[in-house]
Amino acid sequence: MYQINKLKGYGEVMDIYFVDKEGNVYSEKLQDNLSQGDNGRGYKIVSLKKKNERKWKKCYVHRLVASAFIPNENGLPEVNHKDENKSNNHVSNLEWVSRKENVNHGTGTQRQVFKRTEPIYVYDYLLRFVGEFRGMNQATTETLGYSETRGRDNRIKDYFFLRKPLTVEKIIDINKNSGYQTVVVEDTNTGEKKYFPNNRRAREFFDNKVNVTDAIKHNWLVRKKYRIYPLDYNELKDSPNLRE
Repeated sequence: MYQINKLKGYGEVMDIYFVDKEGNVYSEKLQDNLSQGDNGRGYKIVSLKKKNERKWKKCYVHRLVASAFIPNENGLPEVNHKDENKSNNHVSNLEWVSRKENVNHGTGTQRQVFKRTEPIYVYDYLLRFVGEFRGMNQATTETLGYSETRGRDNRIKDYFFLRKPLTVEKIIDINKNSGYQTVVVEDTNTGEKKYFPNNRRAREFFDNKVNVTDAIKHNWLVRKKYRIYPLDYNELKDSPNLRE
């Protein structure tokens, strides 16, 4: 065990306290280890009485262990928990690091991204759930293949990017102003329907020989059997695709 008031920065506490490599803080007065509290963020703390004062110094246990048993020749400012378990203060789990190293350790970068970004729920043009992503950058990169940071609660090409889980009412509102149109090509003889994310894709179905925009506008019967019209998203309201 190491006497705590011999550590740099702890000289004002009484000489009755000791720390060991397991992360225990021992009091000679109590003849027992001190109980350890939580600072509200998972770090263990103890209160050590100061010399000749009715005051106590709150000390982080991981810093006590590191200060006592881990050399810090480079004067690094922070102590990192290698396994990211803040209550595991065994000396083998601790290391001196820079601020940047501490933030980036393990899932640190991921945690920082999580804090800075909002969830984005992505659905395709038929309202099939694609996934939940953190922020528009990840959402668009994973679906469109490039980063587009704008477009929240909007449609970009074949996908809807929403800040809240889908409601058909929201989709209908978005679709009115998005500039994109999901197209239905219906075989009037069989009732079979084919769905396309836009007019161009529907035109390709007809080998680019049909003016889909005019066919929709004038309600033409194409090739004597096909009716082409915009998708009414109310048709998908009860679709199992909406259940994530």
